[in-house]
Amino acid sequence: MDKLNVEFKARIDNIDDMRARLLTLNPRLVGVDYQRDTYFQVPEGRLKLRHGGIEQSLIFYRRSNEAKTRESHVVYATVKDTEELGRVLEAALPVLGIVEKEREIYYVDDTKIHLDRVAGHGSFLEVEAPSAGEADRFFRFFALAPTAVEGRSYSDFALNPRIPVRNNLP
Repeated sequence: MDKLNVEFKARIDNIDDMRARLLTLNPRLVGVDYQRDTYFQVPEGRLKLRHGGIEQSLIFYRRSNEAKTRESHVVYATVKDTEELGRVLEAALPVLGIVEKEREIYYVDDTKIHLDRVAGHGSFLEVEAPSAGEADRFFRFFALAPTAVEGRSYSDFALNPRIPVRNNLP
């Protein structure tokens, strides 16, 4: 499936506060997923294989690394056996890194909202909206400071272990 998201990711200090704020919108909770994303070296963009209990997929995306709301062009496929596909991909492509996280997955209408605890790197709020207007609406709703916006992919954290660590998983 191909899709275009308008998204942002922000570093947050208190995931419980953000969840409480989000729950005032009566979102649809998809669930809590423990995910392991394996990132592969490709000529352009990013390719990751997601192993999770809720989401299991192969995802290719292109977006800027600017710390702002930005467009993300995504192509993905749902995968039934991520372990088997992982063996094939690892035989064919170099692995850039592996990122493990606990992700709460919510929807408010057509906007997907994640509350993430990324092992070794802290807590994040991620919004994937169908339009810039919707993304901006959620940025204001969560009262985020522009300095909280993270431009890097979680894969960049796997490549650079010196990125600041905050709010580690227990």
